[in-house]
Amino acid sequence: MMKYVSVLRLPGGSTDAKGNLHPQTVLKIFQDIAGEHAKELGCGYEELLARRLLWVVTRIRYQVCGDPAPEEPLTAVTWPHPPNRAGYGRDYLISGADGSPLIRGTSNWAIIDAASRRLAPVQDLYSGKEYYPEHTFDERIRRLKDFEAPPACRIVPGAEAIDRNGHVNNTFYAAYAEQALGGFPGKIQTFQIDFLHEVLAGQPLTLFTEEEDGGVQIKGESAEGKRMFACAVSFFQHTA
Repeated sequence: MMKYVSVLRLPGGSTDAKGNLHPQTVLKIFQDIAGEHAKELGCGYEELLARRLLWVVTRIRYQVCGDPAPEEPLTAVTWPHPPNRAGYGRDYLISGADGSPLIRGTSNWAIIDAASRRLAPVQDLYSGKEYYPEHTFDERIRRLKDFEAPPACRIVPGAEAIDRNGHVNNTFYAAYAEQALGGFPGKIQTFQIDFLHEVLAGQPLTLFTEEEDGGVQIKGESAEGKRMFACAVSFFQHTA
């Protein structure tokens, strides 16, 4: 079955003062194992580029189930699902040394034409392969709604944020969300980002935040007022 397993250790500085794994760290793990698995399946970056195609992630969500111990070896697993009208689903699971789940994740991906940057649906990526049937979440990822709020801060992505697709790498949006909040105010329970439009190096973004019951929303807008990404974070609630 199509399933990829990697054993890893977290780099130093992977957690914040609240004990959260930085979302950028989590997304980096997801990105790395998805890339390695796609390469193993014959549809990695180089293989698609030869067909003038690119993978792009359109939405990603994860849920925190536990915290890793310092220096604990972790097992990260990923597997794709059959393509549908929404794109190409891929799930993730990060477990501790004892096999207990620490983070459950899911994502939607799309394939675009490398030149036009338009969607280019392809149905033959996993031809003849047997899918792993498990889903990390019962429900699909829902699109985040817009909101109105005063600006929180402004950022200008540098060249270090740009990936080989020529736009801001998906992991940096998580860092921008954290920056807009001045750090997360609680222990993260769920984290979601919708990647709405490509952001390029040197393209200014105005970030906005809004508190909601049990969490917060963040969005980034272009100078023209277009919503480029949206993020939602929920936090564990303390009980007396």
